[in-house]
Amino acid sequence: MAKHRDSKGRFTRGNRAAAGRKQKRVELEKALASALTPSRVRKIIDALFAEASHGDAVAARLLLDRYFGRPAAAPTVVGEATGDLQLSAIKNADDLVIVGQEIMAGVADGRIAVRDAAILSTLLTAQARVFELIEFKGRLDDLENEVQAIGGHHET
Repeated sequence: MAKHRDSKGRFTRGNRAAAGRKQKRVELEKALASALTPSRVRKIIDALFAEASHGDAVAARLLLDRYFGRPAAAPTVVGEATGDLQLSAIKNADDLVIVGQEIMAGVADGRIAVRDAAILSTLLTAQARVFELIEFKGRLDDLENEVQAIGGHHET
């Protein structure tokens, strides 16, 4: 076995090769934290703002992303299509199958990215659960009505 490894081949405590990066990062973070005084941070912000004001798109994006947060990624339509992917309206559980097939066809012919199809499929699954709950509630209401009807005939 190597000098600084245990019987299973893992690095042992105190091995410089295993812990060096973590320690170096901690030291760098401490150095940066002590160097970033409020006045220095203000100078950096002012410099970024000046660059952004003169048309530097990278500086503008950095400032806006840090202040407002990065915008959510928009769905990506790929291929030759320039318009939206047109999906059928979902009015009942049967429509979910149709829309699922339309999404798959969109992936197959390059009108929609696989990542976006996965997002849409997740939404279809959520909608399917809603339809299941509606159906379950209807069945439960029917059973309760049947029990009341049967109970009404057997009153003592």
